[in-house]
Amino acid sequence: MRTIEMTSELGFYIRRAQQLNSLLWTQYVSPEITSLQFAALNCLRQQSDVDQRTLGRIIGMDRSTTAELVTRMTKRGLIKVDRDDSDFRRRVLELTSLGEETLDEMLPLVVKLSKILAKPLETDEHVELRTLLKKLVDGLDGVTAPAETRKPRATARRRQSKPRSR
Repeated sequence: MRTIEMTSELGFYIRRAQQLNSLLWTQYVSPEITSLQFAALNCLRQQSDVDQRTLGRIIGMDRSTTAELVTRMTKRGLIKVDRDDSDFRRRVLELTSLGEETLDEMLPLVVKLSKILAKPLETDEHVELRTLLKKLVDGLDGVTAPAETRKPRATARRRQSKPRSR
């Protein structure tokens, strides 16, 4: 039976790093506002006249995920959505006062989390890691599986439970 050493796989460490980031985010920043929601709030403060499609592109999300994110954030009162007067198909996003306050509260906590995440690294290692991760993400941005590629099916058969006779 063949196996691979998981610790030799890049994906193993990417997954573990994301698990740790999520755990620390919940502990140090917010159990209610996700890092993706924070990224959206931050983006909307940095840029004006941002529509839903542009927001998704900037923070690295697909259309359906962006639509779900915008719906959740609108329901929470963090952002508001208006139709563009010149292009009715375009949904322009804007921070609400609650979104502004939430972002202000989160900014120092996100900075603190970044320091915690970088603590095991020397300064030059931190810079190198960020550079390499950016190169990896940029190099794979937009990559999708070819249509002919199929996920392998599990070879083990499920046991069918027999009805108990009474």
